[in-house]
Amino acid sequence: MTTLRRRRFLVSGGVAAAVCVACLVVAAGALAAAGWVAQNSGTTAPLGGVAFAGPGAGWAVGAGGIIRATSDGGATWGEQLSGVTDDLSAVAFAGAQDGWAVGANGAITATTDSGATWIAQTSAVTSADLTGVAFADAQNGWAVGAGGVIVATTDGGATWTAQTSHTNADLRGVAFADAQNGWAVGAGGAIVATTDGGAHWIAQTSAVTSADLTGVAFADAQNGWAVGAGGVIVATTDGGAHWIAQTSHTIADLRGLAFANAGDGWAVGVNGVIVATTDGGATWAPQTSGVSADLAAVAFANDRHGLVVGASGTVLEAFSAGIPDVTKPVTTATGLQADGHTGWRNKAQQVTFKSSDTGSGVAATCYAIGTGKVKTYTGPFTIATAGSHAVSYWSVDAAGNIEAGHTAYVNIDTGRPRCVAVANVEATPGSLVKFAFRVNDPAPSCGKAVVTIRIYRGRVVAKTIRLKAFTVKKRHVYAYRVKLRRGSYTWVVTAKDLAGNIQIKKGRRSLRVVNWVIHNTADVQRCLASLHYLPQGAVSGVDDYRTQQALMAFQAWSGLTRDGIDGHKTRARLEVAAPPKPRSESATGNYAEVFRSLGVLLCVSNGKLVRVVHCSTGRPSLPTPAGHFSIYLKSLDWWSTKYLDWMPFASFFSGGDAIHGFPDVPAYPASHGCVRISMPEAPWVYTFMYYGAQVYVY
Repeated sequence: MTTLRRRRFLVSGGVAAAVCVACLVVAAGALAAAGWVAQNSGTTAPLGGVAFAGPGAGWAVGAGGIIRATSDGGATWGEQLSGVTDDLSAVAFAGAQDGWAVGANGAITATTDSGATWIAQTSAVTSADLTGVAFADAQNGWAVGAGGVIVATTDGGATWTAQTSHTNADLRGVAFADAQNGWAVGAGGAIVATTDGGAHWIAQTSAVTSADLTGVAFADAQNGWAVGAGGVIVATTDGGAHWIAQTSHTIADLRGLAFANAGDGWAVGVNGVIVATTDGGATWAPQTSGVSADLAAVAFANDRHGLVVGASGTVLEAFSAGIPDVTKPVTTATGLQADGHTGWRNKAQQVTFKSSDTGSGVAATCYAIGTGKVKTYTGPFTIATAGSHAVSYWSVDAAGNIEAGHTAYVNIDTGRPRCVAVANVEATPGSLVKFAFRVNDPAPSCGKAVVTIRIYRGRVVAKTIRLKAFTVKKRHVYAYRVKLRRGSYTWVVTAKDLAGNIQIKKGRRSLRVVNWVIHNTADVQRCLASLHYLPQGAVSGVDDYRTQQALMAFQAWSGLTRDGIDGHKTRARLEVAAPPKPRSESATGNYAEVFRSLGVLLCVSNGKLVRVVHCSTGRPSLPTPAGHFSIYLKSLDWWSTKYLDWMPFASFFSGGDAIHGFPDVPAYPASHGCVRISMPEAPWVYTFMYYGAQVYVY
């Protein structure tokens, strides 16, 4: 169970926010209903003066030398021994340690240890009742009182000397903007001022009132205010050279005045009257004090937090400048996730809360981890244990308004996943292969992991497949269309879970890629067609002359014996073969490449292989000329007068040498210099090699 300041709020349990609201509904309602809240001062004696030294430390003084003190901004009060029995009417502090209280019969008492001890001082120059005191710093101070008395010290009160006020009016209040500029006010509208620390006091006149003035406050050397009988408020913006009346909207005698800055001020008086301004007194508005006792003095630690004291030991406290505060605080968090399923991390997480309140200010921020103990937030904290941890948090302001509770999460997963490759696979190029895998992740688990599949040929990565996040502890299948050449591979699955943990073990299985699984002549023909040795339309399942010619071209290009038979070696090579690669890949248009030593003609278009044709070039005595040529003459049925033979589908490229069809295309150079091709291929090649098409003979 955690104790919060301001009314000792109690909150506990995993449903902390709900419990908090239930426990505080009465106290919170009372506090939020009013801007000022009565506190127990521990005395019924009249209190005449109040002072703040910082946001929490405050003192109130009163009849019979009483001094009450608070260290928590007014929530609780304790007694301090003043060392005097005279009625005390005013108190001032310069810093958190040094303070002075003044009262009847010239009484002055001081502390240098925040009131732990008070020691009576003596002005040694007056026995007049002192009703006001002000200190510019720990050394320079002034007290004013009956008959125009002003006494001053420059050594923290060790010695006091009289200063000439140039007035016989009873002085009730004094204020200094700094060690030089000060003002005192009193009966009959008296105002005296100094610009040299009191060496000279000069009478100023409000010019607008003759009412007794009982309180004075200055925000700086120019802007000041004084209050008095009948609700009088006068103000200056030029250091007192001119004073003008302001409308207080009350006829009650005002006795105390405080300004937190040039805009925010409060005046208090008889019958519980409090008026306030936020615009330097241009407008004053009443505030509800909740009491009817005469109020004597007011002090503010800042523009939000103030204290008022008065008759019968009255102490009022405000945390929202005296304005009713019904606005709940707002708390934001960093280091938390919206739910228990996302935003996982693999290391300790720091959580930070930031609270704000536009009214009375944040009194405390509370949080609980899971169903654990409710704690008061004092600074960033760390959660390091693996798992999903619900964190509840909310804030309470000084007026008792309770923020609706929030719940967010710290999700930590430190376990490294393990990958399992389910099975070995086999596929052909262009087909779909299914990689089956599973990623196991020890609890507590973030539930998902990003998977990568790498395919290795030996130690070299041939393919990397980066996948999305998959649910762990579940079998998954990824289909991949194979774009790998034939051979033996290893496929490896790796994973990184959403928390950032990398697998402790990879999954590993084999992948075998075969181009063709050849069982019959049709399989051989399909394989030859895929490698451009046959057109697709030539797949018949019959071992014909065209297929034999295609096999001879394949065998020649593959370094096998050219016999046109699909034997064991030929089929094994077909399963792994790739199409021939043209030499002149940068050439454009349709062109032919003739490889004399192989007996192979490649038909190429813009660098892309279109057809591979078996051929027979010139015999040793009449070799086909090597070089770069172009088609200059074409004939569907040319008669060779020299060799007395037909040359069907002839495309001439060098003198009388042409690419043409012939009934017999043996596996060796047999022509008279031409490039013979089989009759089934001749019409297609004739059409492909148009006028001007290039011919490269190697």
